[in-house]
Amino acid sequence: WSSDVCSSDLDLMEIIEKYPAFERKPRALLLAGDSCVYLKHLRAAKALYSECVRLFPDREECKASKERLSRLGV
Repeated sequence: WSSDVCSSDLDLMEIIEKYPAFERKPRALLLAGDSCVYLKHLRAAKALYSECVRLFPDREECKASKERLSRLGV
């Protein structure tokens, strides 16, 4: 299952980088952050959640990202 998460994480990162104006970018950032937490890549997770908060302050994913950052001690 871990390799599936890693592959999914890479797919999300590719979407985030290739399509910066992608309408579901907030969701992609959130899910990529979740994948990083699962893989114990906490620095990357914090960066993804922080980017979601910074770029999309009015989206539901921002609220979720803030909650996850809080759980990570940020």
